[in-house]
Amino acid sequence: MVANVACIGVMLLAQAVDRNLPSRNSFIPMTKQRFLYIQDFWTMTWGDGIGVLLITNAFVHLAVKDITNLWWSLPIVVVSGLGFLKMCLGNAHKPDYGFPDRDKVSFAGILHLFYFGVGIAASVMCVWNLITGDLRGPVMWTALVGGVFYILCFIMEMKSGNFDQLNPATFLLADDEIPPAPKSPVFQVFEAIGWICAWIFYPGAMAVVVAHKKAQQTANPKK
Repeated sequence: MVANVACIGVMLLAQAVDRNLPSRNSFIPMTKQRFLYIQDFWTMTWGDGIGVLLITNAFVHLAVKDITNLWWSLPIVVVSGLGFLKMCLGNAHKPDYGFPDRDKVSFAGILHLFYFGVGIAASVMCVWNLITGDLRGPVMWTALVGGVFYILCFIMEMKSGNFDQLNPATFLLADDEIPPAPKSPVFQVFEAIGWICAWIFYPGAMAVVVAHKKAQQTANPKK
């Protein structure tokens, strides 16, 4: 808990001292879209503060108990971080605190890349150990609550427009004439993964839990 709060605090501090960032909620040049800070994102406030906290708590439990191999998570950290970087450096990415301009990354953005990679790795390892049956009991339920809560925050981002792509047409047209912004292939992959998780992660996880309990009952029938 302390480590998670400290990481979020460091990112907020890096954002606060960065004098090169535009003002919070100012208009992005040539658009009617707002420049968002960390505190404007559902996933970076409620999602990271509660959802990621519960998920990493389960991951730390697995690591301390020597149930999972920490080395397996390193490739996930690298791949997910690079994938997120590629998406945010794309021409269609809407500037924000982490990527304030095309091909530009702020210090807070660099910190968030590592934080994002670790969060994805912890989530993947928790799901894997849930499938294998090594993640169970109160810790399992804590991780599931964290995952579902984060997915809800992700959905709120999509509904609020925080994850919309850069759309210069918003400056030129009336609100009812604004066409949807083009989405890059990488963004479409991340969006698809998010929605797939939102629709199948929870019932799928519950199915695994029920199957695991039935297997235990079959292996240890009551006398």
